[in-house]
Amino acid sequence: MRYLTKSRFKLGLECPTKLFYTKKKKIYADSKIGDTFLEALAEGGYQVGELAKYLVSDDPYKEDITVESLDYSESLTQTQQKINAGPNCVIAEPAFAYKSLFIRVDLFEKIGNTINIYEVKSKSWGHGYNRDQVNDVMIITPKRGKDKGKKTVNGHWYYYLYDLAFQKYVVEKSFPNCKVNAYLVLADKNKKTTVSGLNELFRINRKPDGTKEIKIKGNVTKDKLGNIPLCKLPMNDVCDFIYRANIDIDLEINNKSFESVIFELARIYENDERHWTTINKGCFDCQYNEKDFPNGLKSGFHECFKHQLNFTNNDFNKSMVNELWGGKSGAKSLVQEAIDEKMFFIKDLDSSYYAKEHNKAGLSPGNRRAIQIQKIKEKDDSFYIDKEGLQELFDSLEQPFHFIDFETSAVAIPFHKNRTPYEGIAFQYSYHILNKDGSIEHKNQFLSADNSFPNYQFLESLMNDLDGKEDTIFRYHNHENSFLNTIYQQLLEEKDILVPNKEKLLAFVERIAKPNSNLSAMWKKGNYCMVDLYELVLSYYYPPNAKGSNSIKAILPAIINDSELIRNKYSKAIYGTLEMPSLNFDNHTWINDKSGNNPYKSLDPVFEKFSLELDEELISKGINIDSISDGGAAMMAYAFLQFSDISPQEKQSIEKGLLKYCELDTMAMVMIMEAFMDWAQ
Repeated sequence: MRYLTKSRFKLGLECPTKLFYTKKKKIYADSKIGDTFLEALAEGGYQVGELAKYLVSDDPYKEDITVESLDYSESLTQTQQKINAGPNCVIAEPAFAYKSLFIRVDLFEKIGNTINIYEVKSKSWGHGYNRDQVNDVMIITPKRGKDKGKKTVNGHWYYYLYDLAFQKYVVEKSFPNCKVNAYLVLADKNKKTTVSGLNELFRINRKPDGTKEIKIKGNVTKDKLGNIPLCKLPMNDVCDFIYRANIDIDLEINNKSFESVIFELARIYENDERHWTTINKGCFDCQYNEKDFPNGLKSGFHECFKHQLNFTNNDFNKSMVNELWGGKSGAKSLVQEAIDEKMFFIKDLDSSYYAKEHNKAGLSPGNRRAIQIQKIKEKDDSFYIDKEGLQELFDSLEQPFHFIDFETSAVAIPFHKNRTPYEGIAFQYSYHILNKDGSIEHKNQFLSADNSFPNYQFLESLMNDLDGKEDTIFRYHNHENSFLNTIYQQLLEEKDILVPNKEKLLAFVERIAKPNSNLSAMWKKGNYCMVDLYELVLSYYYPPNAKGSNSIKAILPAIINDSELIRNKYSKAIYGTLEMPSLNFDNHTWINDKSGNNPYKSLDPVFEKFSLELDEELISKGINIDSISDGGAAMMAYAFLQFSDISPQEKQSIEKGLLKYCELDTMAMVMIMEAFMDWAQ
């Protein structure tokens, strides 16, 4: 039987065509294979499912509540055996089937003729718990867009809710004489933990065959967990709403009710039928996109575009509309707008349509798009730089220049006592200085590698580095400012006796950060507020080499490609010398045969000597974790540092990798600024 499972149902809701590509890993490339585990590790969300078992059982491992088998038939048999054991039961991951539908429920509770099913997610909840409060969040009436004025499922919760409705439907059909209640279990931002180290109690390993095994630290019972930071939200009303409403989906059926859609998706999957779905903006995020096509595995993305739009292999080398820079308004609406007009390549767009006048210095978002379109039309790969604008900018900025970058984490199950799910943790920063005479120094760094809550120590160290300076402090994008607001809010809620220098720390944040909307009454942006280098990039520099991206990982290679000064200077082993001191590098060359124009590729491997639990899993899925080269990997590495059973060698290696990665982020900012200053001259 080719069952429509809940994961395949979700896939079909996204795009019915994907049902043809799924479960064909030897034929079609799938970029999401392994992503779930990697993401869960980084967020700490992989522990939520295990912790949730304690909401229905005092000792789920001693009571053996989990159906372990992954085989369809065997898991159905094991589930029935547990149900038959008595009138009441609690089961984790039981299996149920109805016709061609198959589900595994996270938690199942049967009390006489009443059944409760629980779908566990690591997503956070910060609202109330009663029926009306839940319904007001989950079912909304949009004020604009295609659903304006009519009740609809909240898009932020759409797939979670349809997943749960699918499970409730199957369980109700399996137990027609029972009352079935559906609940979402979420990380509760209204609850604080009362014990430290919850993250260490549940460790999930992947076996060579791809299955998982749970490692429990000691004898873990419910009374040892303290206040469990999870909540159970009633979802019957939401499920009933879903059952009554039609589903907006590209299927050739007259009746698009919930029941009709699930059985049409089940039919498509069971018959291994490819149902071609209309090309839309979501296609560009398709996981079945093998970018090295036609080498290796097949690409479902390419096959769709070839079949429906008569694309040739050469067409995929052109700049498509998904590369159009979106700006603060977001690119997706612009992309869909172009697709609706049957325009799939940037060269087909009219640059004058996007160009907009504005009264601020530098490029407007529309003018930036217009430049991008025009350069692609003219096959012009030269970069745009506003030299006059940069000259005026530098006349207004005080030197020396200071550059800071933060590494942070926010996990579902807090590492520390008295903290809530997804509460921000600032565990690392790097600080470079570019002096008036052009000299550069990696001035300081901070990394919390122990199990203590690091935020106030982090902020005190940063304050000691930067407080009182009347020069210019740079960040890249909003992250640093947002996290300073987060720590400010945490300080406000902290008892003075626990943070003796609380007022001084608050004053420091007020000096260098801009308040967010929640804190706008506390202070006003001051003269020494951090300057966003990202905004300067958007205003004065457009590099075709970055393909519409303005992340620092894309802008640094573009700067190196465009700046002769930077290429010549950093092709030499001058970094980590007396000329340019570094805290982590010695005689380092940022641009070499290994790295090309991307210094991030020059970072040494982090995990190469050690067999961390995750290695084989990620490597087998083609995920490279050899170097810490993005924020997600840094977060993952910090999560590993929180486990007490990590070896000293592993700990030292990860710390070294984190320090180098973060140092490069601020050094990247220095290189960008050096290029800007050179062009301005």
